[in-house]
Amino acid sequence: MAFAQYEMKIVLATVLSELQVSLMNKRPVRPVRRGLTLATPAGMRMVATPQVKRANTPALV
Repeated sequence: MAFAQYEMKIVLATVLSELQVSLMNKRPVRPVRRGLTLATPAGMRMVATPQVKRANTPALV
């Protein structure tokens, strides 16, 4: 079970590293207390867009 959770964290981190995530509405997010931790409110809508890859060109100084 612990190995499967670790694998899912790696997959999620890999997928999200290539995306930019932003809120659909620009209202401030108020955290919700769930047990000992804080979480996002239910129904929070987000948009994932691909990150723009920049060319590895040296900067002229």
